[in-house]
Amino acid sequence: MAVKDGDLLALGNTRVQLYVTPGHTPGTLSLIFSVYDQGVEHKVALWGGTGLNFGPDRQRILTYSASAERFRGLAKAQGADIFISNHPARDGARERLPMLKQRQPSQAYPFVVEPVEVQGAFELLRDCSYAQALQLDAKKH
Repeated sequence: MAVKDGDLLALGNTRVQLYVTPGHTPGTLSLIFSVYDQGVEHKVALWGGTGLNFGPDRQRILTYSASAERFRGLAKAQGADIFISNHPARDGARERLPMLKQRQPSQAYPFVVEPVEVQGAFELLRDCSYAQALQLDAKKH
């Protein structure tokens, strides 16, 4: 299926917002959708392109940084309180998944964090990739 930036995909009662976030690859998609835990709605920001999987391509790195900043704003506007990456080693999923088996009904869902932490994840992606571009600039001079 072909999608455009901002398209909405309906999966039963779940609505998934699709955003084009190029950088990792030109067609990377990142998603925002709701999940529910004990009747409480949470917003998931799923970053679709963790990592710079290419060489020293300054423009592509800057595109990645800009995509991270744009998606940060989208996640903030929707109050995202869950950050998930396309790589489970990057978002704490490896540590959090086992917590689900031991979770008691009164305990918080292990993936839920303060929205400021979600913002921080995207700031880190934005800033670290931007620093890579600056490093390339420094090597030229």
